[in-house]
Amino acid sequence: MSLRTCQRLLASSVRRKSGSLVVYVAIRSEVETSWLIEAALAEGKRLFVPRVTGKGLMTALPLTDVTALSPGFMGIPEPPPKGRPLTHADLVVVPGVAFSWGGLRLGYGGGYYDRFFEAFPDSFRVGLLFGGQLVQDIPEESHDVRMNALIIDGIWLRVPVGLVHHD
Repeated sequence: MSLRTCQRLLASSVRRKSGSLVVYVAIRSEVETSWLIEAALAEGKRLFVPRVTGKGLMTALPLTDVTALSPGFMGIPEPPPKGRPLTHADLVVVPGVAFSWGGLRLGYGGGYYDRFFEAFPDSFRVGLLFGGQLVQDIPEESHDVRMNALIIDGIWLRVPVGLVHHD
């Protein structure tokens, strides 16, 4: 299912038009993103990968070679601490433990992505998930940032869910 989900994002006009994008490196049971990373590198897109910089804080640093990734915070592969941090992102690909029909995201509890989104409010945010990760509701807190779209098992859903996007 990871491949199908990534293929759906790869085929989207949102991704094709994006000059700069942030893609997470999958861990645990997250949707695998290696295909997205390899495609962005092959196409010469400005690719950034999250890197934790402190408690509850992360930035995104450039990645030009996947072999440069090394285990960082909680063993998550991160780019080396060099290069200019992200200043603009057209697209941010987001992991999560669960996502709601309304586009809310439940992460691992550190608030890293919510704080990150404060600096990039105009970025298009897409959550990648498997069927079992879509839930009716997630309690919303004032700092929570909603996704613009979800891709679940290869199906693109605009938020609020109910609008299937065919581009």
